[in-house]
Amino acid sequence: MYSPLTLVRKSTEECVTKARHVKIDNIALEQFANNLDPADCISKEFTDENFPKRLSEEETFAFIMLFDVMNFCFWCEPKWLVQHDNKQTGGSAGLLLVVTRVIEKNRSLLTPTKAHSSQLVLQLKEEFSSHGNTIPMLDRRLQNVKRLWLIVAEQHKTFHDIYRRCEGDAEMFIKHITSGPFASLFDDVSDCDRKPVAFYKRAQLVVEHLTTLGRIGKFGLQFTGSDKLTALADYKIPQVLNVNGILEYSTTLMNKIKNQEQLRHGSTAEVEIRSATVQAVERIAAIVTKKNPSITANMVGYACWQKSRLLNGGTTPHHRTYTSAY
Repeated sequence: MYSPLTLVRKSTEECVTKARHVKIDNIALEQFANNLDPADCISKEFTDENFPKRLSEEETFAFIMLFDVMNFCFWCEPKWLVQHDNKQTGGSAGLLLVVTRVIEKNRSLLTPTKAHSSQLVLQLKEEFSSHGNTIPMLDRRLQNVKRLWLIVAEQHKTFHDIYRRCEGDAEMFIKHITSGPFASLFDDVSDCDRKPVAFYKRAQLVVEHLTTLGRIGKFGLQFTGSDKLTALADYKIPQVLNVNGILEYSTTLMNKIKNQEQLRHGSTAEVEIRSATVQAVERIAAIVTKKNPSITANMVGYACWQKSRLLNGGTTPHHRTYTSAY
């Protein structure tokens, strides 16, 4: 059977061997791995405070699909922020607040129907509009929501039906939502030297999020093979790897990043950054698992993502790519 996660690992590895703009420093990588606290690899993204209360299994599944079909590209100037408890929150945490507020007002919208698709888009647009500057790519996010709800309503009726058809298997699920009618929402393949390089960032994120919710008792279904998930190639994890000397950029690329010049999605440098991110985390995980066998590459990626939230303004910025892939 075609394995999407094997394709991610093999295609990114091949890209890294040919890379011209990005290199991996294995000495810095080993030092980082040896200093990594396994406790930092346990996801703390969802809590009783930031996640809707008393959702059914089906509603939880729908909520995560809704959240992750919009979970991409948060960088902009000025920064997009959501007001909450006298604090301002941005990024995916801000998105989580927006989606939670909409669903807590009307959780029936989590049932995918044609009518609900339009209502959900209107209520999300209203909630997004109430927060200062506009979130980047708002129209694309809302288009994704509408298309997702229509696809599920017409072809599955419920989100649980997707899980059932995929037999609860993580790889079958990722394959399902990155192909066919779902492809425009979750597919994530670029090319390197005319060969496909797969990342499937947001498709894997759905499995990661549902697995996390299962661990804390908020979701009853389990995905077999979720331990095979890779690092999620975004723009924050490579920033941490670069700041820690693990990813080395060419002078030209580093200057572009420091000057906050955009890298085109699918450009050679951008694909190399994402590929090196996956492969560097694989190598870190290989070291970490010698002492802690339960730690996976995806969990190490999460630890790096968490560390990115602690970086101060004086560090090298993340690369900038305007895309719905991540």
